[in-house]
Amino acid sequence: MPGSGSSGTASIGTVVDKQWQRADDGVRKHLSSAVKFLRMLEARTGGVYSVAFVPTGIEEQKAIAKVFDTADQQLTLLRTQRTALDQQKRGLMQRLLTGKLRVKIVSK
Repeated sequence: MPGSGSSGTASIGTVVDKQWQRADDGVRKHLSSAVKFLRMLEARTGGVYSVAFVPTGIEEQKAIAKVFDTADQQLTLLRTQRTALDQQKRGLMQRLLTGKLRVKIVSK
């Protein structure tokens, strides 16, 4: 949300500067991705965005990072499956268009 730095929020740079050293490595990776996204959003919209950041203990950070890693793995798998299906479709369409594969139409 666009913000003016109201209570409980901080600019992206402030969040990174203050929390980076205390964050777990897994959380740093995901925090870095979020910061890149928000900076891109700010650049494209011309708005200034703020985030609320609640410092957590290292164990909770590790648990959060594990959830994000699992989501990343699932997204990677889905992208791989999508690519394979797209290639299969292209191959099938090529075979249909060249006449190498024929489809029988059964009338009732």
